[in-house]
Amino acid sequence: MGNGKLGWKVEGAKAQYNVRLAQLSAEEEEAVLGICALFGERAQKKEIEGEKQAMECIGEICASYCEANSIELDAQQQKYLPKAAFLHTYGNCFLDEMLADCKLEEIACIGLGKPLFVYCRGEGWKRTNCKFEDAHTFVASVNKLARQSGKRVSMQTPRINVALRDGSRMHAAVPPVCDYALTIRKFAAQPLCAHELAACKTASFESLAFLWTAMQAEISMLVAGNTASGKTTTLNALFSFVPRSERIIIVEDTAEINLPHAHALRMLSSEEAGIEMGGIIRDTLRMRPDRLIVGEMRSPKEVEAFMETVLSGQGKGSYGTFHAQSCPDALNRLRMLGAMPSDMPSIGIVVVQRRMENYDMRARKGEQVRKVVEISEISLDKAGMPQCVQIFAMQNKALLRTKNPSVSLGKIAECFGCSQQALEKELGKRERLLREMGKRRISFGDAFEKVQKFMLQ
Repeated sequence: MGNGKLGWKVEGAKAQYNVRLAQLSAEEEEAVLGICALFGERAQKKEIEGEKQAMECIGEICASYCEANSIELDAQQQKYLPKAAFLHTYGNCFLDEMLADCKLEEIACIGLGKPLFVYCRGEGWKRTNCKFEDAHTFVASVNKLARQSGKRVSMQTPRINVALRDGSRMHAAVPPVCDYALTIRKFAAQPLCAHELAACKTASFESLAFLWTAMQAEISMLVAGNTASGKTTTLNALFSFVPRSERIIIVEDTAEINLPHAHALRMLSSEEAGIEMGGIIRDTLRMRPDRLIVGEMRSPKEVEAFMETVLSGQGKGSYGTFHAQSCPDALNRLRMLGAMPSDMPSIGIVVVQRRMENYDMRARKGEQVRKVVEISEISLDKAGMPQCVQIFAMQNKALLRTKNPSVSLGKIAECFGCSQQALEKELGKRERLLREMGKRRISFGDAFEKVQKFMLQ
């Protein structure tokens, strides 16, 4: 970087999404680079422990550098120049500011010299006032973020997928795969509660009460949907309906599921290490889980292993996420990936959640929403082929219970040792509890405690 540039730039607040960092002049960038060089020399002589010490050290270096070079700083420069130096050396340039914004769901870089884009919750994609200007800085920033995973992007490894320290998921790629590209999918620090799914109109309170009883009745379940539809978020929320004492094994390629259960074990596949998800799923058959969660099944081996756990009666149920637009689509994809049609009813229930565009003609404005559009059970028709029987379906833009006869409701009544009439009363009680929690807007922890207490009554 002999051109005197930082390699990243924050421009004036004229974009759709503005990072609140100062726009540096060429002279200020030169000063920041000089401060960073001195900080690097000091860090080699003496270990810098933690952000606070690094910021203090950079502040001291900034003052001495400016004095030595006869540079006078005004009050604002005394604040933003050390911060820029800190972000350039110890931090991750403007990415730190974006990662700290809880309103963002996605951060995307589409090439050098081009503005980054962010996906704001409830608002959609927005162009930012930030960009990477050279390959060296882009690669250094990506590798700094990926350091904890032990992975690095390079000419030999031109693309990587890693989980960041805060649980966010990062994909990065460099030539020859594509231009210098980065996508970071952020996850909420606190998982959504089941009642919050209803509050944000992703699901109905009635449907959540049904799924609660289905979870308790040990019915296996698949949450299907398109990309970024919130499948994992919904499955995570449904596990607040599982007793805290149960042993749960989570198999994923990237850590996303976040459960409050004390006896939850996460197992991660690794393409680089040759550890396949299908093999890990089979390993769980020897580990005595009460419940198994498989995150994002994509290959025939993964589907085969998942179906094996379902058919073997693994604990109290097996659960997974899957890409499909509807229950029939899910069955077709499962067949394409090798699942036997006669085995599919063992899955029990398919929850279909979709990310879709909700367009207001009057306002001439659209927004993307995530909604559960279907809850179906799988049965065999007279020809022995799997079919979907909808228990809940979208009717007049609302998720409502259908009048179709349900095998699942019969299983739930049998598990609870009650009549169909008594089960309807129980469903009503659970729906009222969820509505009460929604009105009070209680936290995930408090909601989990209330649900656990209810199940012990």
